[in-house]
Amino acid sequence: MQPQFINAMFAMKIMPVAEKLLEKLMPEDTFTFMLLGLVYICSFYRYDLMTYYRKFILKGKVGVTLQLILYRNKQTSKTQGSKEIKAILRDIYANREKYGITHFTTISANTKSDDNWLSLSSNEYNNDDTVYIPTQDKISFMFNLESMDKPIKVFIKKTEENASENDEKRKSLDEKITFSFDIFSIKEDIQLYRDYCNKEYEKYEYNKTNKYPLIETSKFDDGDEDTVTTRFHSNKTFDTIFVEGNIMNEIKHGIYDVLTEADYFKKMGLTRKFIALLHGPPGTGKSSIVKASLNYCQTFEKVRHIKRVDMSTLKNKDELDQIFIDSNAKIIYLEEVDRADCIRIKDDSADSTNPFNMDKLKQLSKDELLEKIESFGKSSVSSVSASQSNIKIEDILELFDGLPELDGYIIIMTTNNIDKIEPRFRRRCREFYIGCQSEELLKEQLEFYYESPGYFKKNDISLPSNKWTGCEIEKSFLRNPTYPTIESAIEYILRKE
Repeated sequence: MQPQFINAMFAMKIMPVAEKLLEKLMPEDTFTFMLLGLVYICSFYRYDLMTYYRKFILKGKVGVTLQLILYRNKQTSKTQGSKEIKAILRDIYANREKYGITHFTTISANTKSDDNWLSLSSNEYNNDDTVYIPTQDKISFMFNLESMDKPIKVFIKKTEENASENDEKRKSLDEKITFSFDIFSIKEDIQLYRDYCNKEYEKYEYNKTNKYPLIETSKFDDGDEDTVTTRFHSNKTFDTIFVEGNIMNEIKHGIYDVLTEADYFKKMGLTRKFIALLHGPPGTGKSSIVKASLNYCQTFEKVRHIKRVDMSTLKNKDELDQIFIDSNAKIIYLEEVDRADCIRIKDDSADSTNPFNMDKLKQLSKDELLEKIESFGKSSVSSVSASQSNIKIEDILELFDGLPELDGYIIIMTTNNIDKIEPRFRRRCREFYIGCQSEELLKEQLEFYYESPGYFKKNDISLPSNKWTGCEIEKSFLRNPTYPTIESAIEYILRKE
């Protein structure tokens, strides 16, 4: 018997009485008596014993303390904390039945992470606006994976602290609550659980961010990048637009080869990229082809984000490199690329300074005149930015041909003024002229809109070629009650001819 235990029995005058009883009791009665005495002593010293137990057991405590801060007023709530605490709280809620945790406080709030994981981020698509906090102050559960030799018992102790009256945040928000979570195990590797939660949360964020393709529009103002991220959505596909078959097939094959990593790139020593320059008069369907191409990119197993760039807003080579080389979105759309001063042919003729030469304007057709006005308007808008740009054509050529290589990139550009673009730039692109509809395409488009397949095979009717753009046909006859039948549409087209 331990000396401390015997001393305690003497101090309580239990030992003398016990000795007399032991002389009269049978051996089995002696054991029962001693057991009862031990229970009595333990209950008498229970607080000291519990304190000793806690000190002993927590010698092997391994863990971390994490915080989540809630700012809240009547209109809004915001939470701030590291990604790890949000990862652990999400795991607890996702596995609440398995862990036996039943009650949670739900906080609907905008979350702000101390770690920026994803470059494509927006309030609408990247932030989780719901946080689930267990109501219990102390919880524990067994964490186990098939790859683990034995389960880990995880302990979590939660404390709450309200903001003081002097807290700076109270000037704008009515309430600040700091949740502290002491997360630990006893002599076991708690890091296994932490790593698991972080990986699962990273998958969750990635899957949510990549649920839909995003189009990121970047503009630079005084050296700062202003990025707006929105969801890309278009119903345009190569099955619903009408373009020459050889053009459509070449664009599709170019995209396909890059996204499937075709063998010939390595065999021929080529960079895996596809750079397409669509040019032609306004309204011929260049934008529709771009939308169909971007949708086609989404058919290859995973979501492909898009970066939309106005080259005329870039001021220097650093911004140029930031848009291309530092981009996680390897599908880039450059709209009206001729607006960028560094890409245009330097024209010092009188026509460039005085675009409204009446003698020349009188010689233009209606479409050419509209194209001239549209081009002048766009170039005027970008003239201030262009005049401040330090980017040279050599910078772009180095970007397309130099190091690092644009491996895996798909770049699609449009222009109405191909003749104004530097030949050196054009040589790096695969050019596609998009003009007015041929007779065959015009017939296909009408049959599609009026759901009359094979109509022109049954009816020998000639239609004008290269007179109508695809956009004009769509606007004039698609779901237009003025021309309810294909016959009425044909009659109008022939009359206009």
